[in-house]
Amino acid sequence: MTTRELLLRIEGEYREMPGLSLTLPQAQRLWGLDSNTCAFALTTLVERKVLKQTTGGTYLRGPSSLRGPSSWLCGHDAKVAGTVKG
Repeated sequence: MTTRELLLRIEGEYREMPGLSLTLPQAQRLWGLDSNTCAFALTTLVERKVLKQTTGGTYLRGPSSLRGPSSWLCGHDAKVAGTVKG
């Protein structure tokens, strides 16, 4: 799975379940990811305002996720051009 596909998958899960609230360990278990990959994906989505992180460490749907699927993606984004093992 590419990094882009992973980010789209996570965004889709939060879009389908607007009340979804996960900690990093919960997200790792849900998507079967190692801690570094999961942290990278969640941090990237927070930076793009797709998700937001609470002071308690949980990840919730953010303001950009209201605009429509993958509104943050651009075709030549080097940050999401890699692949993810798993």
